[in-house]
Amino acid sequence: MSRVRTAMSIAISPAHPYRDGRLIASGTVTQLTAKGWVRLPHARVVLVYRPRGSSQWYWVLKGHADATGRYTFTTRAYADGTWAVYLDPDSRHLYSESRKVYVTLR
Repeated sequence: MSRVRTAMSIAISPAHPYRDGRLIASGTVTQLTAKGWVRLPHARVVLVYRPRGSSQWYWVLKGHADATGRYTFTTRAYADGTWAVYLDPDSRHLYSESRKVYVTLR
């Protein structure tokens, strides 16, 4: 049995948070089925951060999408840098990651 393709979206708000202010990352996890792309409920999602000028990604939070495939993480804005999420796949799904979002603090 082959593993199912997946995809992830991400949105960051606010676009320019204050240092140590609240930062919210949210989006959806989808899977490719015979009916097309549909949301993947209860998927394991990991939020990661890469500070400006660094090549190292840092794990920030782990969680699950809800029953409709949506996730929301609330964390603090550390410094200017890049944020992304990735799927921590189970044995039936392939790994995927979101686009990378660069956030500049005020």
